[in-house]
Amino acid sequence: MEQVYLSADKYDVCFNDAIQYVTMRFKAHIQGEEYRASLLKGIECLQSLGYTKWLISSSSLIVINSDDQLWIMKEWIPISFRAGLKYFAALLPLSNTGRNTLENMGLSLSNDSFTFRFFEDESSAIQWLSLQPN
Repeated sequence: MEQVYLSADKYDVCFNDAIQYVTMRFKAHIQGEEYRASLLKGIECLQSLGYTKWLISSSSLIVINSDDQLWIMKEWIPISFRAGLKYFAALLPLSNTGRNTLENMGLSLSNDSFTFRFFEDESSAIQWLSLQPN
């Protein structure tokens, strides 16, 4: 069962002690400094708990702008790797534009730092995370 680490207007950061993963759940479209701060809060949670698994629920994201994409690639990935992230599950956005953006980013996210997978539904993502070592 998930517990809330931080609840904000546009996102929640939750964690699951049984499977030991952090969930970023976006409730509204978010971008820029607010988006970046939310991702850093998720990493803060992951690191404080000593977890290695991340689930991002981005169904409400319409698009991730190019500045935020660049920040993720140049800043967030190294930060998350140093924090211990090893397994990254992403739920695809509902909008086609959001899906295309995330899928294109996924090509760049696939690296030696962590294992990255896309999922259509949360239960499949959680099942995959549960099979990964802690």
